[in-house]
Amino acid sequence: MRRAELLGPLYRDSGMAHVLERALEIPSNCRAVLITEGYTDGHFLRIGLAAAGRTDLLDGIHVIEANGAGKVVFQSVLARSATQLPVIALLDRDKPGEEARKKLEEFGMNKRHELLSLSTWSGACRDGAHDVEIEDLIPDAVVEAIIEQVGEIAAVDQKTSCGGKWHLALSKVWKERAIATLPALMRAEHSTDLVWLAEEINRRIDAIEASRASALRHQPPQAR
Repeated sequence: MRRAELLGPLYRDSGMAHVLERALEIPSNCRAVLITEGYTDGHFLRIGLAAAGRTDLLDGIHVIEANGAGKVVFQSVLARSATQLPVIALLDRDKPGEEARKKLEEFGMNKRHELLSLSTWSGACRDGAHDVEIEDLIPDAVVEAIIEQVGEIAAVDQKTSCGGKWHLALSKVWKERAIATLPALMRAEHSTDLVWLAEEINRRIDAIEASRASALRHQPPQAR
């Protein structure tokens, strides 16, 4: 019997058992686990890294799409219990992402190494006037090209004034079109911020591994 069938009756959310199921299905040949809020995070990262010729930055990183900040908490906690590999949670800069971060800290995740918020992106506005999601790391010119394909009414959920220009909250329609068309639109020069994010993920992985190695060296021989 699959774990989902065993866990299903324990959760009101009928999809929660499958959330937990995915957290336990970690390939044996990976070196780290990345938990993302949305289904676009992994797609946009891979597309941007391919355009930059840096797909190596995701080598060995198993990406789990949680489909919501709340489910990032479940995925991350269970993944940490299921593997000795580094587990990193990637969170949007918004209220649900902040709430998830606080919960994960309560569960013992290290905010400097295991919790990565898009609020740390250098392009995020400092006054917090709007949310920051993965698509904000894609240059405006590329974003606008996709808006032109689907129309602004369908592509934009909300506009917020930020630093003398408009910040656009992009719709599901825009995101789905972007998954299909970004590979043809993205160039290396468009991928700078996505490369930064992948490098930051790798820095976190290295820091976790270094911390664990240091702790092991300082353990008494009988405890190893």
